[in-house]
Amino acid sequence: MLALCSRADREAPGDHVVEYGGTKVVLVEEELLAALADATIDAQQAGQGDDLIISGPAGRASRRPGG
Repeated sequence: MLALCSRADREAPGDHVVEYGGTKVVLVEEELLAALADATIDAQQAGQGDDLIISGPAGRASRRPGG
């Protein structure tokens, strides 16, 4: 599970939960919701695992390498 918050993977009241196929896959802390409102979050295969891709409304991407 991906957690976009300061608590790793522990859900807290007010968190936005994204589910896929009935499984929680992303937690977003309430304070980050506005910043990510128009973002697209995706994963792309890379050599050492998947890279996390967060694209804003202007199409700019930020990449976090996987482990």
